[in-house]
Amino acid sequence: MKEFLAQLKSNLEDDLPGESAQYKMAPGLRIETEHSGYRYAAVLIMLYTREDRIHTVLIKRTEYPGAHSGQVSFPGGKYEEGDGNLHKTALREAGEELGIDTAGIVMLGELSQLKIPVSGMEVLPVVGHYPEKPEFNPDPEEVQYIIETPLTDLLNPDTRQERIRTILCKLVKVPYYNVDGNQVWGATAMILSEFLEIIRRMDQGSHL
Repeated sequence: MKEFLAQLKSNLEDDLPGESAQYKMAPGLRIETEHSGYRYAAVLIMLYTREDRIHTVLIKRTEYPGAHSGQVSFPGGKYEEGDGNLHKTALREAGEELGIDTAGIVMLGELSQLKIPVSGMEVLPVVGHYPEKPEFNPDPEEVQYIIETPLTDLLNPDTRQERIRTILCKLVKVPYYNVDGNQVWGATAMILSEFLEIIRRMDQGSHL
């Protein structure tokens, strides 16, 4: 685990795959309407060991009047003035949504920012390591349930699938990750695509 985290941190400091990796998981029709001013947000890709395998956690959001209602995503949310920076935004939101103490999380780096035109957000994905097996107590107002998944499952090519969705009254082919029966698509899939591309570049060995 230590060797994997050290190598991952080094790769996150190097040139990132960026859009070339993100857009492998973009819907066939992606709304590219520009906004006069995007609001900043951050999400946390949290890594931890469970049953001797490196895992990360996603959340199934509750239904609400908004663009990402009911979707599967990484924990995270909008920047608030008191945060100071987007890394602290990701930690604050993860702590609130997952019900964990984030004080011990070691930040490893960040991925490429991603603009989400449908909600007017520009998201910074940050990567951190939780030093022990988390005890989750998710906020029921924001989270229907959590999804813990090993990185090896996400790296399995069979996890990437496609389906037809209706977007703006058009039938569109949409790629997604099938994670324990949950469809991870849109911005979250694009973020995950870049993260997995970075891991594939590494000498994984038996670290996962």
